[in-house]
Amino acid sequence: MSESNDNGNVAGVSTPGWEVEIPVEELDRSCQAPIMLMLWKAAGWLFLGACFALLNSVRFHAPDLLAHCPWLSYGRIAPAASVAFVYGFALQAALAVALWLIVRLGKSTLAEPGYALLGAGFWNLGVFIAFIGILAGDSTGYALFDLPKYAVPILYVAYLVLAGLGLTTFLRRQVRKLYVSQWYLLAALVWFPWILATASLLLQHFPVRGVTQIAISGWYATGLSNIVLGGIALATIFYLIPKLLKRPLHSEGMAIFAFWLFIFFGSGAGVLSGSTVPAWVSSLSAVFAFFTCLAGVLVGLNLFQTIGGDWNKLLGSDLRFVSLGAVAFIASVILGALNAHSSIAEITQFTLVLPALQQLALGGFVMMTLIGGAYYLLQNIGGSEEGNGLVGLHFWVALVGVGLTVAVLGLGGLIQGQTMADASIPFNAVTKSALNFLRMETVGSLFLFAGSVLFLVNVGRIGLKTLCCCPCGWLIVGGDVTDEYESEEDGEDGEDEEDSDSVASSETKKAAKKVTRKKVASKKKAASKKKSAKKAAKK
Repeated sequence: MSESNDNGNVAGVSTPGWEVEIPVEELDRSCQAPIMLMLWKAAGWLFLGACFALLNSVRFHAPDLLAHCPWLSYGRIAPAASVAFVYGFALQAALAVALWLIVRLGKSTLAEPGYALLGAGFWNLGVFIAFIGILAGDSTGYALFDLPKYAVPILYVAYLVLAGLGLTTFLRRQVRKLYVSQWYLLAALVWFPWILATASLLLQHFPVRGVTQIAISGWYATGLSNIVLGGIALATIFYLIPKLLKRPLHSEGMAIFAFWLFIFFGSGAGVLSGSTVPAWVSSLSAVFAFFTCLAGVLVGLNLFQTIGGDWNKLLGSDLRFVSLGAVAFIASVILGALNAHSSIAEITQFTLVLPALQQLALGGFVMMTLIGGAYYLLQNIGGSEEGNGLVGLHFWVALVGVGLTVAVLGLGGLIQGQTMADASIPFNAVTKSALNFLRMETVGSLFLFAGSVLFLVNVGRIGLKTLCCCPCGWLIVGGDVTDEYESEEDGEDGEDEEDSDSVASSETKKAAKKVTRKKVASKKKAASKKKSAKKAAKK
């Protein structure tokens, strides 16, 4: 990837023809504080959501557990767990990864990091108010939109602040070329305010009537999971896999074509056959699901050609989470398209298959990819170790949790659907037959809870290490930024292209990097001397 030396205007301001390359340390330092805060909070919300999801799973086969507490009834803990996971963890971690990718791909420092901290604080305040409101009984009952209406404005304003800073940073970028990851990031950043405002107005403030509510709630849920969360997760995949394999993306044109298919059809595949809507709505939704599946297949083929023969590297410490997320994405869009077919939907609707597909998309694809992206960026801005044992343990625990949950719910749902179609089998017998699968699903939820604990410990450890290594708190990058990451180009191309100006200025750039490394090393030495002096004074 080459830096752009083109002239251009950004927000009406003329940019010079030659841009000074900003060192990687300065790029990471500019976004370190807000990203670390958002990842800390995201890890905490993931832990809280996993706690409530585990409690919810246990309540299926132990209904008397905490039955005397109305705040912990099934109708409250289920949406509370969903809000904690989707809005507390997934969206917040996605925003953190998106901001870092925008900074790295554009090679421009984050605009106004202080306002990003403020936006992150308001976002967590909004999620906390929504969480408490749901436990108090103010849930809406819509899938992935269980937000009380008094919490929506806070989340909306906070998101506008964070997304606005990301777009401002994008407009100030020094690398003028647009990469595939940036296409998905921009779409996700502008998509969420639109669907959130539309769903809030039409479902809460000026509620529409009848079956229109089902169509709007399905449109919102699919847009949130596919375009917003899925878009940022795909941007992470398209960035990390070619970069860490050091191979160019096989076909940028194929990736952009898949992007437009995803944008046009990804948010319209949320209405299943048999829903209480006109038949043409569910049929159109099935067509949208087919084209979304086509986009997923194109993404899979593109990644397959990009990987080439380097399959062993996919299980490396940096790529294992992202690789699993890519596999889960392809599987989720294919199974979603199959489930949209009327003959299959007759069996799977009102069964455990639907929670299995949701777990595959949100838990297998979104969660695993965002965690992989979070670990990678923490290596750069927090100086974490690449081969840390807790990170490897987290991967295998999460893999078992997601795999077991999806497999058990999917198999149980298929058996449940076939027995419900048999009129000779009483409905009570159908319900009891599902209990065994729900008990096994609790084991998967227990593994997911353990994975959330490991993620919280890992992020907290890296954050504390960063603070301890910085004599000025967040103002200086804590931890080492290795030469390997400094020498790599920041884009999914994976190849080094040379401009005519780059050869002439290579010595100047190398000298600037050496000076920057010396400054960072001197600051670390000064910090260690201060530490030793304090310890000696205490003794």
